[in-house]
Amino acid sequence: MVVFLTIDVFFVGIYAVAGVLKAFDLAPEIASLQLNAETGLASIWNYGKFMAAIAALVMIRRREGGVSLLILTLLFLLLLLDDYYEVHDHLARVVGERISFGPLSSLHPINRGELFVYTVLLVIAAPSLWFALKNVQPPSRAFVGAMVIGVFLIGLFGVGVDVLHGVLDAMLSGYSDLVGKIFNRLMTIVEDGGEMVAISLCTWLSIVRLWEGRGA
Repeated sequence: MVVFLTIDVFFVGIYAVAGVLKAFDLAPEIASLQLNAETGLASIWNYGKFMAAIAALVMIRRREGGVSLLILTLLFLLLLLDDYYEVHDHLARVVGERISFGPLSSLHPINRGELFVYTVLLVIAAPSLWFALKNVQPPSRAFVGAMVIGVFLIGLFGVGVDVLHGVLDAMLSGYSDLVGKIFNRLMTIVEDGGEMVAISLCTWLSIVRLWEGRGA
């Protein structure tokens, strides 16, 4: 876990330093160092962790069986595909242009769309995780419980903080560009940095579980 966290902190630190240098016009913004860039180094690192977690889950599922491990494997596969293809972002842009009423009208279209898309995802994911917890086999109980907590943390940072970011960004729209840039960079560090650590936790748990049961 120390190795995972060290690499995570490295990417977050590079992003923070790049922001300071850019603020003082000492260096240009480098796309590959962006935490939320689809082809950035941090995103590639996350893709690798997702794939490692999925591979470990597949092998654990073959060894231990059970519908709970199958649900987790499919969920992580969906998370990887969504992260790589940015499915929820594309859907949010389309939906956001079509809904605008009440308090939502003050939000940027993509933020309105994200609220809708994330709500739908929650309606699908929450019962699936509950079902996984209710039907887990005794040998996998602790592992599945820990993985569900990890998935919750991924959602907390990747979804909850993302929505909060959009809401607060709309509230700060009247402030200076400098305040907006500082705020957005800090929120990106919390959102994407927190999600990165949560993914590392899940990957580490999967690898440890696979290693512990290698002789079973």
